[in-house]
Amino acid sequence: MADFRVTEVSRSPGPVSHLAITHLGGEGWHFTKDEVVEAVERGAHSFHVLADGRRAEVAIVRGAIGNYLRAKAGNVWTDDLLRLPS
Repeated sequence: MADFRVTEVSRSPGPVSHLAITHLGGEGWHFTKDEVVEAVERGAHSFHVLADGRRAEVAIVRGAIGNYLRAKAGNVWTDDLLRLPS
């Protein structure tokens, strides 16, 4: 299992929200949101963000209009993915 640090995200045009994230990337890698969701669901890989000196895990949120990704530090959901550059 590889552990990937997310340092950038791509979003679809429109309002900034977790639902708009289409791709995640880092040093030497770039995956679609669906590839990340599948990897996390299978336990094949983990993804994280470093923000404010802490680690936040990328987790799947099962929403009414589909799955999306969000960072979670401990038991607290964060907006760390939305703060990353495109």
